[in-house]
Amino acid sequence: MSGFQRFLRSWREARRFHGLPRQDREIVIYSEGGGYWGFFEPVVESLVHDHGRTICYLTSDSHDPVLHHADPRVRAFYIGDGSAMIFLFQGLQAG
Repeated sequence: MSGFQRFLRSWREARRFHGLPRQDREIVIYSEGGGYWGFFEPVVESLVHDHGRTICYLTSDSHDPVLHHADPRVRAFYIGDGSAMIFLFQGLQAG
């Protein structure tokens, strides 16, 4: 994927996240890279499976393994590390 394609994807994903109803953005996790999934996975799995929660997972890594997570209660968004990420964080409203 080219840099321009990642740029477009990050903006599309930021808009998709902002389009969610507030109650669907109650728990938001941000990861700088796919290597952090190993630390976040047990927390996410517990929240989803043990507590029945839905998670929004924002990542700056287009190869983050969570982007291929099969559980619909884990909503993953690739937001990049540039202007889309800054825009999203400036207006972030979550629980």
